[in-house]
Amino acid sequence: MIPRRFHKNLNKGCWTMKGKDCPTTHVKSVYLESVRIHQPNLNSKAVRTVRYEGGHRSVFTWFWSSRYQVGTLPPIPESAQRISYNPRVDDWFHIEGERVDTLSQVWLTESGECWGQ
Repeated sequence: MIPRRFHKNLNKGCWTMKGKDCPTTHVKSVYLESVRIHQPNLNSKAVRTVRYEGGHRSVFTWFWSSRYQVGTLPPIPESAQRISYNPRVDDWFHIEGERVDTLSQVWLTESGECWGQ
């Protein structure tokens, strides 16, 4: 599969999928494997504006994978942990406060939660 980038679309209440040579697609849920996480550039003016001045939200972080399944998710195992990121307070995606840059599996749920391992 062609690598795709996935991020939470707060305006539409879904997940957005983007990639080279493909239209932007909005999906309710997606399962990813061999995931790389693009973290925010904390020195960027846009990030600083959102964090410190309450500016307009932009996409600073996303999940990147070429192995994904859109739609019905496989069951989330008990060993999976909640992935968190809030651009106004967090510096990066984290699991229980520990930064994560890669994960073997990620579940992006219809309710907007992220789970990974």
